[in-house]
Amino acid sequence: MPGMKVKAGIAGMVMITGTMIITTQPNNEAQAASCPDLPEVSWWKTNHDKIVDYVEQRYKGEWEPYLNKWRDYKNKMRAIYEKNGTAIVKSRGIRLRGASLEKHIGDVEKRILVTQCLQEKHGGRLASSNPVDDYPISDAGRALAGVFRAATQ
Repeated sequence: MPGMKVKAGIAGMVMITGTMIITTQPNNEAQAASCPDLPEVSWWKTNHDKIVDYVEQRYKGEWEPYLNKWRDYKNKMRAIYEKNGTAIVKSRGIRLRGASLEKHIGDVEKRILVTQCLQEKHGGRLASSNPVDDYPISDAGRALAGVFRAATQ
C-alpha cells in the first residue's frame, strides 16, 4: 500500500512542523518571571498566575478596573494612616495601625506595580499556560492543519 506510506509520511511531517510552530510561541511563564515578585502578605495567598487568571475571569481581561480597585484600596489605607487610625482586614480580623499599616500600604503599592507589569506582559492571557488557542494561526498553520486532516483521513 504505497498510498498509506505517503499519507503517514505527510502526517509525520505535519506533526513535526506543527510542533516546531507551537514551541516557537512565547513562553508566558518566562514573561511572568520578568515581573517582580509580589510582596509576601500572609492573607493574600496569590501569585502571578492567579492574578492574571482572576483578571481574565472576573474582569474579562480588562486590567484597569482591577488596578483601580487596588488604587482605591491604597488611598483608603493611606487616609486611615494619615489620620493615625486603625485599618481592619475584615476577612482575617487583623488590625493595622502605625508601622504595620505603613508597611501594608507599601505592600499594596508593590502589588499595584507588579499587576501593571503583568498587564503589560499578558494583557489577559494566563501567565503559565501556553494554549495554542491564545495565538492567532497563520495561513501557513491553517494550510498545515488542512494537509494533516487530509493525510489522516
